[in-house]
Amino acid sequence: MHNFFIAILAVVASVFSCGKGTKSDSKVLSYEYSHHGTVVQPLVQFKVEKLDDDSCLVTYYNHYKELSRDEYGDYNLDKSKQPIELLDSISMIVKEHKMRKYKKDYKPILDVLDGDSWSLHIQFEDSTSMSSHGYCAGPGDDGMTIIVRMLRNRIEGL
Repeated sequence: MHNFFIAILAVVASVFSCGKGTKSDSKVLSYEYSHHGTVVQPLVQFKVEKLDDDSCLVTYYNHYKELSRDEYGDYNLDKSKQPIELLDSISMIVKEHKMRKYKKDYKPILDVLDGDSWSLHIQFEDSTSMSSHGYCAGPGDDGMTIIVRMLRNRIEGL
């Protein structure tokens, strides 16, 4: 009976310790961000995802940039193949700004009938992910802003 309790404790301890120390160190596998105003299309939208050849693909939409449309009327999004170091930079910013700790949902204290919203989804190489979104509120951290600025500089040359 004593061995049974020890076995149970070992299983419980392994479940609670699984992944400790690696979660915050895991690199970003894909990063998706969008910022919406009061228009149908997002104002800015990025998706950065790792490719098999150790590069990454950036898919980008900017509401303020004139985009062509395909035969179905959908926007042709800008796509750019980039070196894997771009995802490494995103990983560093996510870790530095503790973006894994963002709350799932941000809302203003008072109801707002008009305003901006944003959403964020990050998938990590350790098979974990995080999602966060907000309407007229955010985490008060500038991690997302730094990443958007870096991506816009890379894609638009701003």
